[in-house]
Amino acid sequence: MRHRCKRNERLYQIALRSDWAFSAKLAAGGLAIGVFLVPTILVGTDNPTLQPLAGTIRFLGLIFTVAFVGIAIRRYLAQRREAQAPAGDDKDPE
Repeated sequence: MRHRCKRNERLYQIALRSDWAFSAKLAAGGLAIGVFLVPTILVGTDNPTLQPLAGTIRFLGLIFTVAFVGIAIRRYLAQRREAQAPAGDDKDPE
């Protein structure tokens, strides 16, 4: 069985090689967890020192989401171009 990922490969490198849906799922997960879930839990506590941490996590979650949405759009457009390319480009004309 051959692995899709190389050793010590970064998440964005995997996303740049994968289908656009992989990046879209990562972006949705980053939005749900990093922007909504974790900051809401931290703000809901009675500890006022966790509120700045919630803002920082929300900001980093937003950066993560925007980056992977950008990768998803890039991969989507690249896959559409590949699908629309003529199939006979690699054949010998003779």
